[in-house]
Amino acid sequence: MERIQNSLAKYDYEIVIVDDNSADGSEELVSGLAKKYPVKIIVRKIKGDYPRQSWDGIAATDSEFVIVMDADLQHPPEVLPDIVRALENHDFVMGSRYIKGGSPGEWKTVRKIVSRVATLLALPIAPKSKTP
Repeated sequence: MERIQNSLAKYDYEIVIVDDNSADGSEELVSGLAKKYPVKIIVRKIKGDYPRQSWDGIAATDSEFVIVMDADLQHPPEVLPDIVRALENHDFVMGSRYIKGGSPGEWKTVRKIVSRVATLLALPIAPKSKTP
């Protein structure tokens, strides 16, 4: 939260966390964080279905720009201002681990293959995407 706050301090923003009814105390944690940060949580009673999670989070805000990112910090919050600036001139912006400065991290072989296949599948809707 602090890294997002530092990155978006000059913007009006909100954070929507989508939780699949986990028993890890996420709701209580977010309630506490909401006292300091503009954050809310959507608790879904079903598990999985990552694309649906994203859509539920998007539907929970009326913001002009929406950025979807995972909570595991594989997407560094420090790039958020660059994404916001790009969204001011484009309808769709997609980050990539495969551009200069990007990194897939220490992935296992299966995860690398899944990522490459997903990148190839994205080509029809994002033809300027580059495969690794």
